[in-house]
Amino acid sequence: MTSITQTQPTLKLQGDNVGSLNLKSDSQSAAAVPLTINLNQHFGDWRDDLARDGFVVLKGAVPKEKALGYRQSFFDWIEKWGMGFDQKNRSTWIPEKVPVVRKGGMFHHSIGHEAFVWEVRQEQGVLDAFAKLWGTDELLVSFDGANLSLPGNMQDPNQPAWWHVDQDPEKRGCVCVQGLVNLNYNGPKDGGLRVLKNSHKLNDEYFTKVWNGTDGFRLPKDIQESDFFGFTESILEWFYENGCEWIKPEMEPGDLVLWDSRTAHYNVPPLGEVDRCAVYTCYAPATTCIPEQLNIKQQLFKERKMTTHWPCTFLSPKTSIVLRDGKQCPYTHYEPFNEPEQTDKLLKLAGVKPY
Repeated sequence: MTSITQTQPTLKLQGDNVGSLNLKSDSQSAAAVPLTINLNQHFGDWRDDLARDGFVVLKGAVPKEKALGYRQSFFDWIEKWGMGFDQKNRSTWIPEKVPVVRKGGMFHHSIGHEAFVWEVRQEQGVLDAFAKLWGTDELLVSFDGANLSLPGNMQDPNQPAWWHVDQDPEKRGCVCVQGLVNLNYNGPKDGGLRVLKNSHKLNDEYFTKVWNGTDGFRLPKDIQESDFFGFTESILEWFYENGCEWIKPEMEPGDLVLWDSRTAHYNVPPLGEVDRCAVYTCYAPATTCIPEQLNIKQQLFKERKMTTHWPCTFLSPKTSIVLRDGKQCPYTHYEPFNEPEQTDKLLKLAGVKPY
């Protein structure tokens, strides 16, 4: 079983910043106590690859035909918006005819609570991977989004890359492992995830001994994505000098890729004719979610709001306001088109029912 140790809380619950929920906490310092996964040991399985490289691809976590079926559900979801998108007519695969995306990411529109997204989250092969990682099958899942990167002019292939990590520089050790389930074929020219191999091993050293405290892009701590930290070319240069290199894993439908949140990464748009489809999946032990945060999680589920990839810490939900060309987009959805079936399994993963 994976060795885990507890560390001190590092995030504050900002009860006044949870939008329409109007939640407040008596303790403004309340936060889930994260567990740190000890990767400095021999496992004898794929966890050794994760520990060595900072990422790992688990083949066939979801059966291939089921994964392709989820891709079809994704395309059906886009057509339901009535914006003129036709999955059979590639001339309609343009930004004006699809919901707002951010570098391929769908982080709004309540897509995180669509039935097909919840079905992906409940796939046993995905749950088994995170259960092995954390040493427990009593898990909570994040209400994160999905990724749809269409070929053509949906994204400018020359736009600046957004190299980043999703773990605050002040957090030490492996406290979060992110994941995504790939829903289509993903070759060298297709859009997909790129990871900076071995960068997780150097993350602590860089931010404790090298970082000047100002280089890079760090969001204010009182907003929802405070764990995001953007890398600059000068930061990357240090990692290159210490042996890190960019890798784009090739994947098939149903493959699950996991990466240490200290691993620098970003996604690239398709250069060929194949679309990229993926659902983000991230889980953590239910025991790490304190009551204040669990109350927020339950209300977020009730209102079908979305979060970042963190399953147990919520500074605030994703904003409901979606901008298109700097203005509020008239095409915005606040609830799923297809509600998920609320099984015991789903409700436990959502934090609504106890284990």
